[in-house]
Amino acid sequence: NQVDAAGNASTYTQSYLWVYDVTPPAVPTSLALISPEVSPSNDTTPTVQVSRADGGLYGNTVGLYADSGCTTLLASGSATNSWIELTPSSALDEGTYVFYAKTTDPAGNSSDCSTEHVTYDLDTSPPAKPSGLSLLNPVSSPSSNTEPTLQVSGVTSGDWVYLYTDSACSSPTLRGSAQASGESVQIQSSALTSDGRYTFYAKTIDSALNSSECSSETVSYTLDTTAPSPPSGLSLGSSTSSPSTSAAPTILVNGVDSGDTISIYGDAACQSALGSGTAAGSPATVTLGSVSEGSHTFYAKATDAAGNSSSCSNESVSYIRDITAPSVDTPVAYDAVTLIAVPATGTVWNK
Repeated sequence: NQVDAAGNASTYTQSYLWVYDVTPPAVPTSLALISPEVSPSNDTTPTVQVSRADGGLYGNTVGLYADSGCTTLLASGSATNSWIELTPSSALDEGTYVFYAKTTDPAGNSSDCSTEHVTYDLDTSPPAKPSGLSLLNPVSSPSSNTEPTLQVSGVTSGDWVYLYTDSACSSPTLRGSAQASGESVQIQSSALTSDGRYTFYAKTIDSALNSSECSSETVSYTLDTTAPSPPSGLSLGSSTSSPSTSAAPTILVNGVDSGDTISIYGDAACQSALGSGTAAGSPATVTLGSVSEGSHTFYAKATDAAGNSSSCSNESVSYIRDITAPSVDTPVAYDAVTLIAVPATGTVWNK
């Protein structure tokens, strides 16, 4: 207040409270990765949660540091709870970091650097792209298998490998994935929905979520689920006649495609195969073996290179194998007789 020359004193207009505080705040007792939750990662600005269970951080400024002396400040903020999440203000360089924390109270007193810490491996280097792809099941193409299994090589154990059907390895064409346990991995494709030719590519993603480029190496696969038409005609080969003693008749099969496997059956349901051959054109020639004696009716069906089989042919051909010799009649025995001249008239006596 103020007093004038006449001794008049003014009223008090304001008071001040001064707090003298030299006590350091509590040291943070826990640090944990929040985003990402795991290490290694390729996130250059990870978020770390700093906490103290007794609420000792509340109202204090908390700093995140990259050294055990808490001299390299990465981020700071004012705690409004028993914990605070801190993110570096600028991107980190690739490498391994060990984060520590300390607190500073409103009086400017700082705690010791925390003994608790959390380690973070920052990995921004992409893995090498896969170096090879090959068919495992089926081992060849074309095929009717809608879910082929491929082997991808040139990968690193622990990495995830992804299979695609476009050269950009884009998400819409993702066909399958698996984690490698060695330098190669087997991946079964999801179901291919339409016949045609597919070209498979692959890429890898490491434990830090870095993605490789799409592979330069590829493998092509043709899906063919269309069955061939049934053979349209069967006949005996020019060297085969019926009936015959031959156990190996030759059958000509018409209405087939070059490269198809033609099988001959002894029943109209095509259940009991007697022989087969590969068509070089139409007609295909199939020579049977070990045909039993008797009457036979032969049918046929075709199987293409993809493993698709036609229905059993409606047409057939008959063949009789006969190896039984004909029987010989037994001669008739007669009594000896005497031939005599017979006169024109009179009686003939047999003596």
